[in-house]
Amino acid sequence: MPKQIYPLPRPAQKTVWAHLSKGSLPLLLTENLPERPLTVVLTQDVEQALRLQAAWQFFRPQHTAVFLPDWETL
Repeated sequence: MPKQIYPLPRPAQKTVWAHLSKGSLPLLLTENLPERPLTVVLTQDVEQALRLQAAWQFFRPQHTAVFLPDWETL
């Protein structure tokens, strides 16, 4: 099966990626986000954020992934 391409949105643009499993989002992001000193990813809930943080550290061990609970981001 050919690899599907999910383009990242431009600044101030919104994109919806449909038909993703829970485990595919972290892999998709780590494969497609550019190598920058700071990347911020907002998630729908705490569970998704923690899952993404763990996967990020697995796929990009050279980067630090920090989880900020919703009450700390006001």
